[in-house]
Amino acid sequence: MLTGPPTEVDRPRERTNLPAGTKPSPVYIWRGLKEGNMAAITTPRFKSREAALRFYFRASELLTPNAKPGVYSARRQPRVHHGTNIVDDLLTLDSCFHGMNDLQLWLLHELYGPSGFYTKLPPVAEVFEAMRREFPKYQLTPHRMAQFKHEALKIFEAHLKRERLM
Repeated sequence: MLTGPPTEVDRPRERTNLPAGTKPSPVYIWRGLKEGNMAAITTPRFKSREAALRFYFRASELLTPNAKPGVYSARRQPRVHHGTNIVDDLLTLDSCFHGMNDLQLWLLHELYGPSGFYTKLPPVAEVFEAMRREFPKYQLTPHRMAQFKHEALKIFEAHLKRERLM
């Protein structure tokens, strides 16, 4: 595997089939990096947990409509995240939903799911009323909804950091 930046060799190879007066082109040799990691792997893929959630819900809506978060990672073994592949990102983000209950998954989908081309969150009052209708047994209050959101984001962020996506 080729790694590291190319370096120009001081003396290019002599070529016998070049026309007279033409300079030979330099030869490039790949030298390995001393650290062993490529820059794309060490830089975070997402600037914030909110950006990661927006990406996940939009990509999963396109690729797997009506799928519940965490469904793919339950079927496959966890593995190291390699590079900048959208499918790998989606599957790795899918594993970040482990440890959340149905209410937290639903709440994150409502807040960060596809709602147009803007990043503005939906009104809290609308989400709260929809949540009360969807989960009547929880006897929710606005404070309790905020606690569920905070816990879910904390779990998701911890998984993102573990996977080195943020």
